Amino acid sequence: MRLVSNGLADEDYCHKLQKEAPDTARYLEDHGVKFVHHDEPNVLLEFKTGQHFVFPEGGGKAIIGKLFEHLESYNNCDILYETEAIRLMTDDAGAIRGLKVRKNDGLLHDLLAPNVVLACGGFEGNQEMLARYIGRDSHKLPLIAPGLKYNRGAGLRMCLEVGAGTAGSFDGMHCELVDTRAGKPDAVIWGHNYGIVVNKTCQRFYDEGKRHLFATFEMIALECWRDQEQSCYFVTDDEIMQKFKGSW
Repeated sequence: MRLVSNGLADEDYCHKLQKEAPDTARYLEDHGVKFVHHDEPNVLLEFKTGQHFVFPEGGGKAIIGKLFEHLESYNNCDILYETEAIRLMTDDAGAIRGLKVRKNDGLLHDLLAPNVVLACGGFEGNQEMLARYIGRDSHKLPLIAPGLKYNRGAGLRMCLEVGAGTAGSFDGMHCELVDTRAGKPDAVIWGHNYGIVVNKTCQRFYDEGKRHLFATFEMIALECWRDQEQSCYFVTDDEIMQKFKGSW
């Protein structure tokens, strides 16, 4: 993260995320979320070590579904559907006192609460915010998963309005090289540093071997989008193709 963000990432936050991830996964399992375990023994060739990938069966929707089942088991928990969060409410001293929402009657309502948790995703589905923070041609970026269109940046906007701090590289993003021939979401192309990558004019534009795969896959994707008209070609040999066959 230090390299990808040019040293601007909040490293305490990153370490906290790393530390809490296993406990979070176990919590989800305890509440009925099933995880798919997938081994790819050849994905890091230079270290000759296998990689073990874990992802929820049914994707993010399955996580939401199981957690909502848990919430609905409480008699003192109200779930408000068709209700949009508009802004955080504060008292005169700036302390959070609730949430202003718009219900399906089109009118604004106050939800009073001393604590508010915002779990609203990023802003991949908000063209205005993409243009402001990512820059030119951001409207050309396809979403890697269909559900991201609902990430409108509402939670981030509400936090910033009440003075939340920011961190990270504002001209960067999480992005991946994908196979443009594929019709399925998340059709990631692994292996750029086990061959060469060229642009439309057959010129190399990136040092494919500068670091290992998982340290650079976002960086080369960002370069491809930003300076190579969002198009590049991966050239390798049959041995590498066979090693990565399970990943593509």
